[in-house]
Amino acid sequence: MFIRSVTLQRSFQRLLSKNCLHTLCTQQQLKREMSSTKDDWSVFDGKEHFKTRSSIIQPLIAQVLKDKLLDDASDSHLVDVYDLDAFDERIENLLEAFHEPFFLHALAVKSQPFAGILKHATTKYPQLIGLECASFEEASLARAIGTKSDHIVYDSPVKTQQELEKAIECGFYINTDNIKEMEMIDSILKKPGLQTSSTFGVRINPLVGEGGIAMSSTAGKSSKFGLFYCDETFDSLLEVFKRFPWLQGVHCHVGSQGCSLDLLSNGALAIYRAAERLNAALGEQQIKCLDIGGGVPTSYTRDKEAVSFTEYRKVLQQKEPDFFSGKYRVITEFGRSVFTKYGMTLTHISCVKGSDVDSVDAFDRFRGKSNENRILLTHVGSNALMREAYQLAIKAWRRRFTVFNKEGSEKEIDSQDFCKYDVAGPLCFQGDYIAKDVLLPRDISNGDILAIHDTGGYTYSLYSHYNSRSPHAVYTVQKNHNGKLELKCIKPKATVNETIQFWNYEQFQ
Repeated sequence: MFIRSVTLQRSFQRLLSKNCLHTLCTQQQLKREMSSTKDDWSVFDGKEHFKTRSSIIQPLIAQVLKDKLLDDASDSHLVDVYDLDAFDERIENLLEAFHEPFFLHALAVKSQPFAGILKHATTKYPQLIGLECASFEEASLARAIGTKSDHIVYDSPVKTQQELEKAIECGFYINTDNIKEMEMIDSILKKPGLQTSSTFGVRINPLVGEGGIAMSSTAGKSSKFGLFYCDETFDSLLEVFKRFPWLQGVHCHVGSQGCSLDLLSNGALAIYRAAERLNAALGEQQIKCLDIGGGVPTSYTRDKEAVSFTEYRKVLQQKEPDFFSGKYRVITEFGRSVFTKYGMTLTHISCVKGSDVDSVDAFDRFRGKSNENRILLTHVGSNALMREAYQLAIKAWRRRFTVFNKEGSEKEIDSQDFCKYDVAGPLCFQGDYIAKDVLLPRDISNGDILAIHDTGGYTYSLYSHYNSRSPHAVYTVQKNHNGKLELKCIKPKATVNETIQFWNYEQFQ
């Protein structure tokens, strides 16, 4: 079963971490996971992995069809499904790894902003789970679903005077990015009669280097975030804390996918040592909070996660045992590594364009003679999978794909060949491919179902209104007490009117 297999896998991870006899991800394995080479995909697209994936998720596909979530009659051809049981297992792995009461795990809203999923986490673990918000709108969403103010971390690198006033009024934890923001906050705090429970930190760039993907690395010299921290800038940073004594925290976020545990831990320990050095120079413990960001990578090639949070803790503890002394409140901001693997996108295949030199179809025959891949036209593209499309060549955000017959049954693959497909979306530009050179069964027909794996983070949250495609429905899935899969809608598909309202058509009717 889809849920059971993931749950067993999490239990196995726990067993290994508790015994401390093995590690789930060596640095060599991580490097291999993050490289996304052609050789990797030729393996993970192969028959053995395809068959395993098919058997695991087929019960979910059957339930989706039974509930008519993919249904020609209702013109429903695209849904996202999010596995809350597996998500809970991942959260529990996080809480077991960093179990001390001085930790707050602020999940990154930018990765997965659906209220139904965020509310589930903050309600189930109210003392330990908060939300990290990269805009005032994200912070407002966090507050609207009932998240406690001191569990909302407001991190936007660009904040207006009005946004800061509202955030301070609400009592958020606020990480500042630059001196201008600090000056605005200082003027707000000096207003007569102001009362706030907000606390404040400053984002520093620990300059520990970049990971394997430049666009998701933020600790190099070219980063736009925060204030540089090194020997050359220490005195200036010290003056910042003297000038603004209400600053009580330091924050860093080294990067996301493509960053090794060694790099991430170097960033976390750099701000720990910065806090120690600054407090010593200040003559008191002015800095009381460390926000170490997120950044733990996920795996897009395997069913299991790339990294156990227990392994991340182990790396930190080996490098600096005092990090866990409780001297500081510690905030984490995990996103991709918490959300991604527990979402799946399901779409009907609208049309298969063939490529076969022996085909009776002249169009397919021409594509075959031109050595072009077959094409799967689907109902989702770069509108929801933006990074996949715009960075197609480097395959950093490549996903796994599994195909089912239109009735939801598994493909019979033992006796048939796999061939290469390009998976294309519905948008009106040639770059709208979410993957190329994907090995899939030769026997794929119009109306079959394509499952896109690991879409629970940084997919729908990047949704584009290009071509005004109506955003699709999202469901959560859980097992009930009888072991049956139950699907619950947390976001219905937008109507045509709702979609075109974005362009303010009503004013000009």
